[in-house]
Amino acid sequence: MREKKVFKWFAAALIAAAAIITATVPASAATRRRATLTISAGQTYHVLNKSIGTNKITAYTVYVTPANTRTRYDAVIASYPRGKSSQPTEYMVRSTNKGVYVNNAAGTFIKQSAGSNSGMLSCIRVNRGSVTIRVDYTTQSGKAGISFVRQRASHRPMKLVKAAKGRSVNFTMTGSNLTGAPVIMSAKRGTVARRTLGSNNSFEQYTFENSAVAYRVYYKGKLMSSYSRNKAYTNTYSSLRYLLMNAPKRTTNWIQSVNTAINFFYPSDYVGMKVQVR
Repeated sequence: MREKKVFKWFAAALIAAAAIITATVPASAATRRRATLTISAGQTYHVLNKSIGTNKITAYTVYVTPANTRTRYDAVIASYPRGKSSQPTEYMVRSTNKGVYVNNAAGTFIKQSAGSNSGMLSCIRVNRGSVTIRVDYTTQSGKAGISFVRQRASHRPMKLVKAAKGRSVNFTMTGSNLTGAPVIMSAKRGTVARRTLGSNNSFEQYTFENSAVAYRVYYKGKLMSSYSRNKAYTNTYSSLRYLLMNAPKRTTNWIQSVNTAINFFYPSDYVGMKVQVR
């Protein structure tokens, strides 16, 4: 009788231990993987996650390494925003020869809509020289993979709209899952741009200086010193300076070119964008 009780106690202990082990070991352990491609001049590629549900990618970092300082390329890369948003913003560079890396700690992708099961990590175009693009990613799937898909020769990561002196442009997102409207302003030193912040003579002013943009905020015509600062350029090329902005609430409002022309670049892929010029 005593032996039966001991046996029952031992069997129950084994079952409890097995339950603890089962509960503490994940069904699929996360693994680190890498995907790499070298892109030559004249080529454009999309870097894609073709099945978000199957690939189960939880985080990734995109590295772009130019072959040398003569290299020039354009790129759009999904970037995880600060704060609690579950959707990405976009990091964009135009005509740069610098290496970049973008860490997307949340594993978010640029999608046509929030519910899409496929998404883009990057679109990259090499104009001169060559670059190597590398994606280090964490996945919980043994079948996960990143796809490099070559685009037609005419495809570009960004579209262009020009605003002559005194004209204004407004960008409003009509699709995608992005949290802000990504736009690059390109201008020469001395250019002044103003972005409206509603009525009552409230606006942001961008003055393109030699090494940075003087960013100033005015509320009802009064300078708000606590919000004003200098902003670093995303990059420079010859006499042009490039500044990336991710306007909140999916619209830039009206941006006026005060004293000379400004070129605006916005994403070509997965982001529906309504562009108005007046």
